Amino acid sequence: MPAVVVEGLSKRYGDVAAVSGVSFRVDPGEVFALLGPNGAGKTSTIEILEGFRKRDEGRVEVLGSDPADSSTSRHLRERTGVVLQELAVEPFLTVRQVLQRNAGYYPNPRDADEVIEVVGLTSKATARVKTLSGGQQRRLDLGLGIIGNPELLYLDEPTTGFDPSARRDAWQLIRTLTSGGTTVILTPAAGTIGERATGRALRAFRRRLRADRDPDEQRGNGAAGAHQLGGRRECRADRTDLRASDARGCLPPPHGLPGRAWVMAMTAKVRRPNDARLVGRQLYYEQLGFWKNPFGSAFTVIFSVLFLVLLAAGGGNQRLARLGGIREIQYYVPGFAAYGVMSACFNLLAISLVTRRETGLLKRLRLSPLPTWVMLAALLLNSLVISAVEVILLIGVGKLAFHVYLPQNFGAFLVAFVIGVICFTALGIAASTVVPNQDAAGPMVSIVFFVLLFLSGLWFPLTPGSTLDKISAWFPVHHLILAMFAPFDRARGVSPWAWGDLKVVGIWGVGGAVVALRRFAWEPRRA
Repeated sequence: MPAVVVEGLSKRYGDVAAVSGVSFRVDPGEVFALLGPNGAGKTSTIEILEGFRKRDEGRVEVLGSDPADSSTSRHLRERTGVVLQELAVEPFLTVRQVLQRNAGYYPNPRDADEVIEVVGLTSKATARVKTLSGGQQRRLDLGLGIIGNPELLYLDEPTTGFDPSARRDAWQLIRTLTSGGTTVILTPAAGTIGERATGRALRAFRRRLRADRDPDEQRGNGAAGAHQLGGRRECRADRTDLRASDARGCLPPPHGLPGRAWVMAMTAKVRRPNDARLVGRQLYYEQLGFWKNPFGSAFTVIFSVLFLVLLAAGGGNQRLARLGGIREIQYYVPGFAAYGVMSACFNLLAISLVTRRETGLLKRLRLSPLPTWVMLAALLLNSLVISAVEVILLIGVGKLAFHVYLPQNFGAFLVAFVIGVICFTALGIAASTVVPNQDAAGPMVSIVFFVLLFLSGLWFPLTPGSTLDKISAWFPVHHLILAMFAPFDRARGVSPWAWGDLKVVGIWGVGGAVVALRRFAWEPRRA
């Protein structure tokens, strides 16, 4: 049974035909090269095989499944690995943490330390990704491709950025993988193919550029497999040389299984990671990435506390007659608690998602077996944890330093807090979908954020019926502040449950969720 079957594949982007009528087959254990100049549709073809992009016409079958079939897409991704053109991972995680996290997505992964050794990053195992050189990042990218113990590995220009020695090691690794039965589909970059490349597919690539060569002559020279995009010729022949591995740089079978026994184990029924546990793991690494960024985490968490202290020092003991004569600091504490929720769930999340989209990190997650709902649940819980830390700090500082009394009804405060987190997480995801690029993320999101804060009554209670009060009534920021202040409002004897305000917040949350679902993109938008 072929590993991959493609018949009459076509893909268009508007009026541009990226792929037109492409057909080929790839056998198990074969190294198959998609060849052609830039813009020939090599990456689009691979993305269709991966299930990342939908085809317009044609038949595609990968490991016995249609990659466009959502009912089998997760199972298919558990059996494949991907090496992208550029590394896309969180910069503050270490090499080992990145590999361990991604290993948890797969039912039968390789050991992270084993992969680190194979790709030559043993001395960098505890180094943060952002400190790696370009070549070391490519090594990590290759490690991410094989961590799931794939039956089929996609390599998009895998040796770009490698020096000659690292390139030879990468080809040796590919030879070792194919000797164990792994199928490899790659798009080699022009000028990166050496004499010791992985077998004859890559030597065929050189000959494909010479039109005087005949396919039969190429077969006679033992080409592994190559397809010229934009052309009609294919070449394929004996692949025995691809199955010969040597002692240098060999990738050992996972879990100590000898020889080809692990190939049989790969196709056997294995236990898929529990989704609830996946949420917990993903949340752990989201938190790890956040707190390992000292400037970003300190600015997010401490900023609201500093604002509270400065405002309290500038007149926090003054009385607010229209709020029953309470001290200003008593109003500021729940107000800045609402600010903390909005900062973590809207501002931070929107900028983070744009950055992940533009750098390819969202695409990498999409190509992994991690379910989309697990990723979104982890983002929501991550926002909740960060917000909770801010709120606890604010209330703690308010109580210990300024003798602010605690909420009279913690249940009402907790409900307002959770609804605020859900609402502004949805709005943060929605906001990320309208930001065009990474450079615009910070300015656009921050301008919206601080304008809404100015209109919200955070800095001072709004006079009922005033122009600002009428404008702020249309936006969720003002209503979240009122909902979180209500449990603290003992002076006026009002209900701690601000259901009217929570209703407005909830409506905005639903609207944000609708926009997010309709516009969310896993990759930068095409111009």
